[in-house]
Amino acid sequence: MTTPSAPDLTVVTVNYNSGMHLLGCVEAVFANTRELTLEYFVVDNASRPDGTLETLRTRFPQVRVRMSERTSVSLRAATWRSSTLAAVTSSC
Repeated sequence: MTTPSAPDLTVVTVNYNSGMHLLGCVEAVFANTRELTLEYFVVDNASRPDGTLETLRTRFPQVRVRMSERTSVSLRAATWRSSTLAAVTSSC
């Protein structure tokens, strides 16, 4: 059995009521990393429901969305939540 290799890049975006800005961010990352293997996480910080996350899941099914039930999740905590899922083999 072979172990999948780690991606070239892991991206974590923390979202709170960012709407179309979030979609633009994700789109820009994918458009500018075509030569890389990419792992992408969005940590939603209890945003109001506006359809953005549903659109994100439809347009970018490879993005892993983590939902927080409260808005007090700091950038550090949100990044930590995603890093526990990432396939990172080393850090810079």
